[in-house]
Amino acid sequence: MLDPIFTTNRVETYWIDRLDQDDNPVETLPKTSGGTVTQDFDAPIRGGFQFTLQTDSKPFDYMTTRFQPWVMVSGQKWPLGVFLPSSPTVSSSSARTQITIPCHDKTIILDRDKTIQTYSIPAGTPVVATVVDIIEGFGETSLAVTDSDAVTPIPVTWPINTSWLKIVNDLLRGVNYSPLWTDGYGQYRIEPYFEPFQKEPRWEFRAGALSIHSPDWQRSRDIANVPNRVVLVATGTDDKEEMISVATNTDPNSSFSYQARGEQWVTKSYENIEAADQTTLDALAVRYLADATRAVASINLSHAVVPLDPGDVVVFKASRLPETLLAQVKEYSISLQTGALVDATWTEVGT
Repeated sequence: MLDPIFTTNRVETYWIDRLDQDDNPVETLPKTSGGTVTQDFDAPIRGGFQFTLQTDSKPFDYMTTRFQPWVMVSGQKWPLGVFLPSSPTVSSSSARTQITIPCHDKTIILDRDKTIQTYSIPAGTPVVATVVDIIEGFGETSLAVTDSDAVTPIPVTWPINTSWLKIVNDLLRGVNYSPLWTDGYGQYRIEPYFEPFQKEPRWEFRAGALSIHSPDWQRSRDIANVPNRVVLVATGTDDKEEMISVATNTDPNSSFSYQARGEQWVTKSYENIEAADQTTLDALAVRYLADATRAVASINLSHAVVPLDPGDVVVFKASRLPETLLAQVKEYSISLQTGALVDATWTEVGT
């Protein structure tokens, strides 16, 4: 996790490739300036990108063009996403004319199209296969899929004017999969959800000679309404009984557990949850409780760019911090400028 390539004698390079609508490289853009990639783990559309292009560049069709920013550190390179332009803006001054191009990641394709009639699927429909069919129906074939035999336990219906991204994410949540996202190569990722503490840390941020983070950081905690118990209710039908699941925090090492609160419960309830079976509902209850607990503790800091995705887990040991923290990458902003630091927000990981 402490690769010396990233910690000593760093040499950084950034560039932007233009792709066609099938994600095939067309060219490396020669006349760009600046550029910022942003990611938000909790947003339906996680990734955004904005950069500036000189107007004397070769023209191209924005409707079929995609952009892929890259970074290389000391010979190791990786992509930062594949993005579709949203609203290019031309600005002109006495000195120059340029185009500012804001973009969204490829999940925007499913978000901007909505159902034109009620959409329903019957009980017993394979969930992952249905999600794959929906995505491929948009002509998108770059997918990384973890298969599952899970099926919808009851008929499911969405009203007219529902985005296909919401439908996909509703289906995935019902089988305890992560929301749909796209990686640096533009692949749609369809994969099971894992608690952060179940993941191997991707990087260690430690003070000292190999430190790549700023010594200035902030840690905040909002403890007012953190639940130590959640209740999930899955609505029943004529053919299927109602299901209920309860997850509790009785960890003596947790600041918000039943014991830590003087043997008092703080309960949060969720109704109309869609779950394939009781096992899935139980897993969702644990997930909801963990999410509600993590949301109250966050770390803001800046660090040199390293290969991290939203949702990755990192170790943080700073000077003047008595304990070593485990945290999940929630948000970050990367400026495509040599030597610029990544502005990041992490959420602390509890058990």
